[in-house]
Amino acid sequence: MWGMFTWPLLAMTQDSIRVTGIVMDGVTLAPIAQVSVVSQEETVVTDQAGRFSVLIGEREPRLRFQVDGYLVTTLLVENLELEVQLFRNTFTETVEVVGEALEPEQASSNVITSEEVFEVAGSIDNIFRALDTLPGVASTDDFSSRLAV
Repeated sequence: MWGMFTWPLLAMTQDSIRVTGIVMDGVTLAPIAQVSVVSQEETVVTDQAGRFSVLIGEREPRLRFQVDGYLVTTLLVENLELEVQLFRNTFTETVEVVGEALEPEQASSNVITSEEVFEVAGSIDNIFRALDTLPGVASTDDFSSRLAV
């Protein structure tokens, strides 16, 4: 009867696996100390030789490696002995873009005096016919005061 109760307990304790390894610089292959190695089970830090030993879950066998100056790396664990290479973070966190400030455009204006309205051929005293002669201005029809600019 004890065998029936001890077997499930053993199965529950075997859900974790111990993984060991070393973390090195990806370019120089020098060991990196003080790297945080994070699994679902626990978080450990590498020693001066870059070595670590950490428990991982069988259902989620991933490890995250994080240390200042290097890119954060996440690995799917396939072996019980790992050799991990981290690469320096050579990217900057911010980008500053500096450009020349543009002056806001001012609306153009043309002042037309009443004398100029009388001088425009065919306008008689109609301001809309005088405006129709300006560049970029057109009347929409002959019988209304609508203008297209």
